[in-house]
Amino acid sequence: EGRPAVRGSRTGDGRGFARAAVRALAIALLVIAPLALFELVLHLVDYPPARDRQFSLLVRKLDAALDESGRLLKESPVYFWENIPGNAAEHVESHGLRNDEVAIRKPPGTYRILMLGDSITYGMFVPWDEAFPALVDRALNEAAGGAPGGRRVEVLNAGVIGYSSFQGLMIFRDRYAAFAPDLVVVSYYQNDEDTDFSIADADLFARNRYLYGPAGRYRGVRLHTLMMDAWYRVSDRFAPHLERAIPKKTRVPPVEYEKNLGEIARLARTGGAGVVFVRQPYNKAFPAEKWNPRMEQYTESLARAAAANRVPVVVVDEL
Repeated sequence: EGRPAVRGSRTGDGRGFARAAVRALAIALLVIAPLALFELVLHLVDYPPARDRQFSLLVRKLDAALDESGRLLKESPVYFWENIPGNAAEHVESHGLRNDEVAIRKPPGTYRILMLGDSITYGMFVPWDEAFPALVDRALNEAAGGAPGGRRVEVLNAGVIGYSSFQGLMIFRDRYAAFAPDLVVVSYYQNDEDTDFSIADADLFARNRYLYGPAGRYRGVRLHTLMMDAWYRVSDRFAPHLERAIPKKTRVPPVEYEKNLGEIARLARTGGAGVVFVRQPYNKAFPAEKWNPRMEQYTESLARAAAANRVPVVVVDEL
């Protein structure tokens, strides 16, 4: 007599499970269907995907401050921002260099110098051929007669406005090391100490790695874009209050600055290149150590990185 009861109990449990599954499916459809319909509408009206919009308030503010008449920079999930490839107004070629178009493969008989740096290297607010990499190119080829052995000197301007050593290390490692330079000139200094962005570069990179790394598959979802845009608008509205409330962070602490310079030197030498560090100029009436006491720490970090890696330092203030 017990067996039929057991069979009935199992049948009842099965029916209960089936009803619960149907209810769960119905609830899921009630939630998913409107979202799917909304996503379809966003696609039909061609609401722009996230990859076509600047990803942070930081980049939008920086670009607006630099040039009110047009854009100098484009968003980058890895480097935060970078030169706009093919920007004819700034004479930026397809790889982001401020040069005539450059072949990745070095031409025979060429001594290639890669200059990594920020706005000073880039030549902010001056024509491309008056930026100091172009001046060095002309001086070495015209006045000095080129490199030893009769080789032509080719100087590549890899400067990007606002770049720190953190960004410089990443873009050199990922992109410009492939250009096989014979000499790498590294000129990062003032932006590493900057606190205006209220976030360290490493923290911003970790945040973007989430948004554009494992979660990158969601960037084509227009609902995701809509939510990100809403977040940007909220950030724009409350940014002044948040900036006063949140303690500011140095973009790259002195210890990390030293490590970044050392890693650039290591990578350059791995590729067979020589390395030179450049300490950027300040107004001579206001030396770095007096104008901003924190810069003394970066001066010391640069000196330690140079000594540890046996890299010569050009101090522009002393030329």
